[in-house]
Amino acid sequence: FLFMARSEWRRWRETHPLAPLLPLAYTLVFRMLLPSGIKWVWMLCRLIAFAICLLPAWISLAWFYLRSENIKRNVRYGPKPRNFLDIYYPDDVLAGTPAPVLIFFTGGAWIIGYKAWGALFSKTLMNMGILCVNPDYRNFPQGNVEDMLEDTDQAIQWVLDNIRNYGGDPARVYVAGQSAGAHLALTSILRRQQEENSHTNEEKWKTKKICSFIGISGPYDVEKMKEHFHKRGLHRNVFAEMFKMRDKSKSISDVSPTKFIPKYCDESTQLPPLYFFHGTTDGSCPHSSTKDVVAALREANVSVRIKTKYYNAKSHTDPILEDLMHDDTVHEGDLVHDICKIVHQNKMKNYVQFTNEEGSPASPKRQRPEFLAKSNDPYN
Repeated sequence: FLFMARSEWRRWRETHPLAPLLPLAYTLVFRMLLPSGIKWVWMLCRLIAFAICLLPAWISLAWFYLRSENIKRNVRYGPKPRNFLDIYYPDDVLAGTPAPVLIFFTGGAWIIGYKAWGALFSKTLMNMGILCVNPDYRNFPQGNVEDMLEDTDQAIQWVLDNIRNYGGDPARVYVAGQSAGAHLALTSILRRQQEENSHTNEEKWKTKKICSFIGISGPYDVEKMKEHFHKRGLHRNVFAEMFKMRDKSKSISDVSPTKFIPKYCDESTQLPPLYFFHGTTDGSCPHSSTKDVVAALREANVSVRIKTKYYNAKSHTDPILEDLMHDDTVHEGDLVHDICKIVHQNKMKNYVQFTNEEGSPASPKRQRPEFLAKSNDPYN
C-alpha cells in the first residue's frame, strides 16, 4: 500500500499542473506558524466576521440569485475552466426591448473572485434598466494574471458577438470592474488598444466597440502596491507567483496600467471614455491608486475623456455592497445612480424612484438589522 501511495504521489507531482506550487504552499504554511503569520490569520478572522455581519442580506440575496427568472446563470463563454457568466435581465428585455449592457468583472484579490459576488450590484442596476453580464475568470493558483486577462478578453469578445441573442444592445456595451476586476478590465482595454496600433490580433474585439470603461476601487499600479498587499495579508511570494510572466521579456509593468501607459501610450492612443470611482477611506486599495493612473493618462497626453469621483468616507466595498444592503432605495449620488446616468446618458426615465405612488418619501425596506449594518465597519 505504501509503495502504491508513493508511486501515485510521484505521478501526481510530475503531471498535475498545480504541482509546481507545492513548495510555495509549504512555505506559506510554515510562515503561518511563525509570529509573522499571525497577521494573515487575523485578516482571515476579520473576513469571516465581516461575512457574518452581512449574513442576513446574503441569505436574501442568495435566494434571489438562485430563484430569480431574471437571471440566466452559467452561460459558457470560453473553453477554459471557470469560463462561465451570469446575465441579469431587466424587465424591459423580458418585454422585448433591447437594453444597454454592462459587463462587470468582480474583485477578490485575484484569488477569491467569483461572478456571484456582484449579484447585489447587478440586481440593483438590472432594476434600473441595465442588462448586466458578470463573467467568472480563473483565479490564482488555477491561473496567473495572464490567464485572467485571457479570460477577460474572451468574455468581452463573447458579449460583443452574442449579447444581441440575449436581449442586449451590442451598440451600447460598457465594461466595468471593481478592485481586481477593475485592474483586469482596464489592462485588457489598454493591451487591446496597443494590439490595434500595431495591427496584431486584428480578428479580436475593437476598443471602439466599448462605450466606456468604469473602474471602481481599482489597484492600477500592482507593482507599487505589492508591499501594501503583503502588509494586509496577501503574501509577497504569492503575489510574485500570481504576476509571473511567461514571456521573460515582459514584466509586471506590462500588466500594471499605471506603468503600462507611459511605456506604450501617447497622443495617438485612442481609448473609450474612462470613469474612475473610489472611496476615500479605502484601506484595501487606497484611492491614490486611481489618482496615479489618471495622472499617468494625462501626462502621456492620451486621447481620452476622463472623469473621476471620490466618495467621501466610503470603504473598498461600500459603494457596491454595504450601501446597497441598507435598503431598496437608490439615492442620488450613489455609485449605482452615477453608473445609471452614464449608461442611460442622463436620460434617467423612472429608474430612480424617490417617492411612492402617494407622493410621499419611499419607505426603505431594510435588508439587515441596523446594529449589524454598523457592526461590520470595524472588520471591513
